[in-house]
Amino acid sequence: MATLLRILRSLEKKESRILRWLEKQPLRDRESLTKLACRGWFLGPRFPVGTIPQLGSAVEITPSDVDEVVARHVRQHLNDIEAALIGFYPRRTYLFEEAFWAHREGRYSLSIQSFL
Repeated sequence: MATLLRILRSLEKKESRILRWLEKQPLRDRESLTKLACRGWFLGPRFPVGTIPQLGSAVEITPSDVDEVVARHVRQHLNDIEAALIGFYPRRTYLFEEAFWAHREGRYSLSIQSFL
């Protein structure tokens, strides 16, 4: 039970940090992030924030272009993203390794479920 409580407190702290960060963003960026999330993109802290408004407005105009920009960013930083997740959650290393392997192999139906 103590482990579960510790995990829940940790998640609560992380969620509140994310919400505080989101509340500090300009309205236009928050709207853009929402539009991107509706397309299945959830941007991490290393994504260049300056591109968020352009991507959010572009979602309505050229979704495939937006998808390519975000996908290119993810591909360029995939190793860093994997290392950061393993650093945050070392006990889940094997799960991340398998999910990232599936992603690199283009087996997205496997990797997406693993990341969720």
